[in-house]
Amino acid sequence: MVSTVVAAGTINTPVRVTATLTGTKITTLSDQLVVSTGIADQKSFTVVPKIYNIECADHDGTDFTTVTAFAADHFNNPVPDGTAISFTTEAGAIDASCLTGLNQTTLTDGTVIKQKGIPGQCTVRFICQNPHPTNGDGRSTVLAYALGEESFVDDPTIRFGINLYDVGETFQDLRDPFRYDRAITNQEAMAVNLPPYNSVMPALGEPFIDSNGDGIWNNFGDGFYNGVLQSQPNGKTPTVHVRESFVLVFSGSNANITSLDTTPIILSHCVNGTPFANISKTLRIAVRDGNATIFSGNKAINASWLPFDLTGNILPAGTTIAFSASNGSILSGTSFIVPNTNDPSAAAWIYPVMMQSDAAQSGPSNNYECTNPVTNGLLTVKVTTPLGLITTQSYSVTD
Repeated sequence: MVSTVVAAGTINTPVRVTATLTGTKITTLSDQLVVSTGIADQKSFTVVPKIYNIECADHDGTDFTTVTAFAADHFNNPVPDGTAISFTTEAGAIDASCLTGLNQTTLTDGTVIKQKGIPGQCTVRFICQNPHPTNGDGRSTVLAYALGEESFVDDPTIRFGINLYDVGETFQDLRDPFRYDRAITNQEAMAVNLPPYNSVMPALGEPFIDSNGDGIWNNFGDGFYNGVLQSQPNGKTPTVHVRESFVLVFSGSNANITSLDTTPIILSHCVNGTPFANISKTLRIAVRDGNATIFSGNKAINASWLPFDLTGNILPAGTTIAFSASNGSILSGTSFIVPNTNDPSAAAWIYPVMMQSDAAQSGPSNNYECTNPVTNGLLTVKVTTPLGLITTQSYSVTD
């Protein structure tokens, strides 16, 4: 029986070890080994919530969504089981961390049960509770981070090391990440933490992660590649915090319903003896929550298709919006489900309703006689959130 040590190297590949008895032609092969899995790479780090727009503005004390982190190495293989991912949130509460490849369950007595999970990923809970978003926009930034390495673009023409960073190759020079609580979109939340950097700096109350431990927030990277995959170690810290941010919407349960077009709704009127031209009419109805914020894209001055400014955030994902009419006919869809999104644009919550008169008319042989038993009624909008809260709004319809 003999043994040997196999160093992992830097190439993601299957490996077999060949052993030869000295002085003979006797050889044998080991079982197959696999060299893979390194530390988390910035370009291979993703964090997403199950639901972006959660029914959180008016309800506390409930686990309203989960957040899952996905981490892979430079070769896009899942990171080793047990890699720690940390989280911080502007509003509500979130589990402090999770370990990739492990499912953790906390019992009421505080006991933590760990079971085998999915490689390269782990999940935490997000809870609706105080604090609620303090800047009034009903949005909360979540920052996730883990120890990993900067991404680089390998240049095969540089001879020192393939699959290793060499001086002169392009890399992401990461600065200290911070939780950008002023972000409205995912893009804004991440733009401050990835090069090329904008001029935004942490504001009062926005925590940063001190990657190099110098006690201050660094506005730029250190100019050196930070990672374990180096052909010639540069003496700098081999790890840095990889990061990902997104924005959750604390959606309200009470719907704010507004018609963008003239009401009451006046449909075509059938007149005996005159050929009936039954022209359809479309009413645009904005259905959102009661947040008072007017986002930039929802100001009439910035959106020519809006007749006036519109306040609000999108309603909770899964909310049902139903349209019904006691006069006239609805030609468009009558039921919609609010999508899973944090899009601040009013375009995400404006619903067009196409209607026309339900009057009927005979042909010329009967002198174009009209039949229209009901000439006055209502178009009713009914909104039902996932927690069962109902809001209705009606508009007069005549034909």
